Order: sequence, then structure tokens, then C-alpha cells
Amino acid sequence: MRSRPTSFFCAKEILIFLSLVLLVLQSYAQPCGNLEVDAGPDIDICIGSSTSIGGSPTADWSGGGSPSFDYAWTPAGSVSDPTIANPTVSPTTTTTYTVVVSTSSCIDSATVTVTVLPLPNVTLDPFSDVCSEASSFSLNGGSPSGGTYSGPGVSGGNFDPGRANIGNNTITYTYTDGDGCTNSASQNINVLQSPEAILFPNPPGQITVNGDSWTLCGFQPGDIFGLTIQIQGTGSNSSSTTYSLDWGDGSAVLSNLIPNTDYANTYTIPGFYNITLTMVDTTLNCSSTITQEIYWGEIPAIGLTQPGGTALGCAPAIYGFPVSFLNINGNPNSPGTIYHITSNDGFDSTFIHPSPSSLLTVDTIYH
Repeated sequence: MRSRPTSFFCAKEILIFLSLVLLVLQSYAQPCGNLEVDAGPDIDICIGSSTSIGGSPTADWSGGGSPSFDYAWTPAGSVSDPTIANPTVSPTTTTTYTVVVSTSSCIDSATVTVTVLPLPNVTLDPFSDVCSEASSFSLNGGSPSGGTYSGPGVSGGNFDPGRANIGNNTITYTYTDGDGCTNSASQNINVLQSPEAILFPNPPGQITVNGDSWTLCGFQPGDIFGLTIQIQGTGSNSSSTTYSLDWGDGSAVLSNLIPNTDYANTYTIPGFYNITLTMVDTTLNCSSTITQEIYWGEIPAIGLTQPGGTALGCAPAIYGFPVSFLNINGNPNSPGTIYHITSNDGFDSTFIHPSPSSLLTVDTIYH
């Protein structure tokens, strides 16, 4: 009898083994009613964003026992971890994800679609250069309309050069469309340094300097007041900066002044004056102005007398106090003189002497 080839028996044994493996797999990994798989609701995201997918829970078992679940998400390229129940995905195009859940005896699947929405097209027109002393202005040029501006010096859609940085300031326009997708565009605003300086009395002892206040009290009829000042603190200004000075008394304006040089003026009428320094950088076309208020005049005085008939009065009561607003020379106090009324009942008040001064010489204060 001729024997069969050995290879025939080997092939037959392999076929029998594979059949047994398939039978085992069919017995322990089949769809069954005890396993429920939920990939979660379909989701819209903006391009460049991420989202979590999967149900709550992704796999649920309604039969006896508590089997463990194995997860397999596809396509896996944009999935943070394709073997967990609720991975994070970051697709760049609309993608349908499938999750296959298996236990030792069941297998099932579900799908979820993540729709990727485009970002809105946002633009911002270039800005012109501005001077640091320029007034605050409303920002515009962002499209589509309805967005918001942000950046140095920006508040409520307005740009304040004085609160921004000297040099380039990045202004960003941000817009969110009806789908909730946000995009932005940016441009620079170049803030040019306006000229700077201070007015300095030289010598300092000729007047009383109290912070921003300059005063010289003690005027007597026939007095004159000679004031000498310098323009200082101009080191950061360019050589193309010009300076002019208005003494505030109607005298001629001084032009083409030189910093750190004495300039003098004589006042003959006491009162308040505003000394104004105007600076212009003729290269940058930026200008700035500083104003120094100075008071020269008589020492203010006030006369307060008691009202009559206050004995044995019953509260509450209102009394009139005669007041004189004349100084030691018998003239009304200067316009701008500030009066503070204080009392021990907490009802305090403040008022200012009017201009012309003759409007207030005597009066009655009721309290």
C-alpha cells in the first residue's frame, strides 16, 4: 500500500486547528443584547479645536456580572488614546469615528460624527502713527463688524496713546461668528514720543512751590512781581523741537526759546495766571502743551460773627452767620480763593470765591 505524503496530513491538521479557533471566537465574541455601546452625540467644533467623544457611558452591560470592556476607536490618527472610553479628538476635517467594544463574550460598535467648522475670515486695517499726547480715539478697521479690540492703551474700543507704550503697540481685533468660532487679526500702532519739559522757577525761593501750585502772597498796592523761569527736563526731546511761552497776562508770546535759559516777566496786577509752554517736534509733527498756574496777590481773610438771639434756643434751629470776605487791605479776596466750612455736626461744605471778586464781599451763611 502506498503511503500518503506527510504534507497532506500536516495541511489537514492546520485546517482542523483554524476551524477550532474560529469556533472559539464565534462563541466568545458575538453581538449580544447585554452589551450597549454609545459613541455619544454628533458634535460641531471649530477647526483647530479638540473635543471629547464617547457616551456616558460608552459601554454598558445589562447582564449578570461586571465584565471588562476593550475599546478600539478608528480612525485613530487624531485620537488621543484609541483604547479608552472617552478619548479626545482633534480632526482637521469632518470625521466619523467608530468605536468597537468587546468583552470576553460580546462585541458591538457605534459611530459619532465630528463636524469641523471653518474659522471666520477676520481682517484689521493698518493704523497710522500717533503722538503720545494725542487724545483718545475710537478704534476701527476690524472686519466683520461686531468684534472687540484689545491691547496696550485699549479700553472700551478706544485707544489712549498716553496709556500705551512708546513705539509699537500690538492691537488685536477678535471676532466670534454665529457658530461660536473665533478668529483674530492684529496690527501695530506706533506711538511717537511727544516733547516733554517742566517749568522751573529760578531761583526757586522767589515763589512758594507746593506740588503743582505756585503762589506768592502778601501783595500791597503798588507792588509788582518779577518772575524768572527756565524750561528744563528736555533731554529726551529731539533737536527739531521748538519752544514758545505765554505768560498768561496778555504780554507777547516768547518764541524759539532755549532750554535751561532764564526768561523773565513782570506782573503788575495781582491774580491768577496760567503760564503755557508749547512744544512742537517739527520732524515727528508731534506737539504738547503744559500749563502752570500761578497766584500772586493779597493774603485772603475772612470775618465771621455770631448771629444774635441764640440764647435758650430749641433744637433743631437754623442760624445766619454774617461773613465778610475782605482781606486786610479792605479788598475782596481774589477769585478762586477756596473756603471750607466745617462744623462739629459733620455738615461740612466748600465753595470758591467768584470772578470778578466784587461779586462776593459780605454774605450770610446759614447753618
